[in-house]
Amino acid sequence: MSSLPRPPFSVAVCKAALVNWIVADDQSINVVECPEFRHLVFTLQESLSEKDLPHCTAIWNLVTSAWNCHFAELKSELEHTAGKILLTTDL
Repeated sequence: MSSLPRPPFSVAVCKAALVNWIVADDQSINVVECPEFRHLVFTLQESLSEKDLPHCTAIWNLVTSAWNCHFAELKSELEHTAGKILLTTDL
């Protein structure tokens, strides 16, 4: 069982969890086009409709947006760690 908290269901939470799973498990973005995958999701959450589950272009946009957000956070974090990072190379 995962130690991640289980938030109340919403379409936005479902999309965010889908993006996190695709990125964390190195899944193909095209997995959302697989009829069996879509059937699984609709079976697990009957209140979802076809319009709620994004297709690969929308998933690509969500992944890109999440990456841009995390990259900005990382960049900000690194800017505030001046003098705390040491880079060495053996030539």
